[in-house]
Amino acid sequence: MLPKALGPLESAVMEVIWFYGELDVDSVRAHLTVPLAYTTVMTTLSRLFHKGLLRRRKFGKAFLYSQSVSKEEKLQNDLAASLKFLLHHSETMGATLISELVEAVAHADGTLLVQLERRIKEKRRAIAATRSPGGS
Repeated sequence: MLPKALGPLESAVMEVIWFYGELDVDSVRAHLTVPLAYTTVMTTLSRLFHKGLLRRRKFGKAFLYSQSVSKEEKLQNDLAASLKFLLHHSETMGATLISELVEAVAHADGTLLVQLERRIKEKRRAIAATRSPGGS
């Protein structure tokens, strides 16, 4: 099964938290572009908390929510999970994925291609070291 992405409302709520920082339910509601019921936003924040994406702390009778994962960390985790899924669930996807990655990296920035090549060499050395008799 493909790693589950956040739904549109969850994504919108996370964007608000990432931009504004620690907020209560009413403040999150105020920053959303679509008017939503208090309970809808409260439930969404609670789900994001239980998924480990938010922290919460008691403040009076309410909770204040803040990020437990940065936007960059979330994107990296999503990308890593998607790549692992594609590589482990398709016999033919690996070659396509590598080809597309090289093309995208080369098109985006030539220096990234050099970094990719260096990272591949580092990984090969690390793998060889673990396989050698003295590497374990």
